[in-house]
Formats: sequence, C-alpha cells, structure tokens
Amino acid sequence: MHGTPAFNNEKSKSVMRSQRSIVVFHNMITAEQTRVRYDFEIEKFRDYFKIRDFDSLLTIDVKKTQEMIEDYVFYLKGKKLRGNGIRSKMAGIKTFYYANDRVLNWEKVFRMLKEERKSGNDKAYTIQEILDLLENIKSATHKAVILFLASSGCRVGAISELRLKDIQDFEEGCKCVKVYADTKYEYHTFLTPEASDYVEKHLQIMRKKGNLGPNDLVFPAKSSHTVP
Repeated sequence: MHGTPAFNNEKSKSVMRSQRSIVVFHNMITAEQTRVRYDFEIEKFRDYFKIRDFDSLLTIDVKKTQEMIEDYVFYLKGKKLRGNGIRSKMAGIKTFYYANDRVLNWEKVFRMLKEERKSGNDKAYTIQEILDLLENIKSATHKAVILFLASSGCRVGAISELRLKDIQDFEEGCKCVKVYADTKYEYHTFLTPEASDYVEKHLQIMRKKGNLGPNDLVFPAKSSHTVP
C-alpha cells in the first residue's frame, strides 16, 4: 500500500542517522536489536503518512500528530492485529516522540487496545506439552529457547537482548542468568541442569562458527542449528 521502507538501503540509512530527531531517538535506546526494531516501526509510520523525513514529523502540530497516531492504530486494527501486537508496533513511535519532547495522550491511544477477556485459554504450558514440543523439533536453538523459558520463567522478549556475560555457571550443573542486565528491571533467575545443558550445546555449535565474546548475543535472531 505504501511501498518498501526507505531505510532498506545504505543511502537511506545514512540520511536517517543524520537527522537530529533520530540521533536523539537512538540515544534513548541501549539495545541494538531494540533500536533496529524501533527504526523499522517509526519508518513504517512515516511512510504510511508519506512524510518527507523524520525531522518533518516534528513540524506537525500536536493535535494533528495525535490524530495521525490514532488513525495509525485504526489502520493496524483493520489488519486484524491484536492489542499486544499493536502495542509492540507503537512502542518505537512512542519512544521517538518522547525522545523529541512531544507530549501526546498515549493513555487514550492504549485504552483503544483493551483486549476482551479470554475464556480460560490463557494458561501456562504443561510439562507434557513442553515434552511434545521438544520431541518434534530438531533445532538446537529452538530446544534451548524452549527449555530456557520453561526453566527461567522469564518473558520471551527478555532473551532477545541476553548476552554471554549474563549467564554464569552455578552449582550442580545449573546456570545463573541476569535478565534485563544494566537496567532498572534487572533480576536473577536460574536454569535447571537440563536447560543449562541444551543452552551449552547451542553455544558450542555457535563457537564452531566463530569466536564468541562476552557481549555477543546468546540467541542471535537468525541462529538455528539442527541436532539429532
């Protein structure tokens, strides 16, 4: 409908980074993967309204900007996205305007995304369901992720920014994990010996492809290795 995002080529990336609104925006974000995702979402927003560049977004008055954001939410809802999916897409847009001192009524926006109450389907996976998943996948990465989540109890989003230095060996074959490291939400959790073993198998395969340093991601976005 609105074409391919302009930042898909190096020239456009360079133009994007040179704009002050983006420089300030990027300085609000600590994690590289979050920055890439937020860049994508703010670019989709800019492209949807066919605004020339990012600095130009800030020349639009507050009332019109509020209407644009609400209209964009209506557009996303029209694509049958659920509330949480739309919240995820709006996170980068909200950060962009917050970083550039634009005060908008986000409470109003997010009240539009209230979910209907579920009828008892929102429950944790059972041990048998986890075993079935492990039996039917061959990717060492996917097995490690499943056991990591089941063992640690952390949210899925937490593992995308997890680095090697955040995992330490612990007693009796367990591992200690620092989640949301260096943020105000930081906390520690633990992996069972089985989960620790699969994470280690995943890391061993990664090491065969190149040296890993303490700041390397434990679960890179495009990492998937098969095991017997």
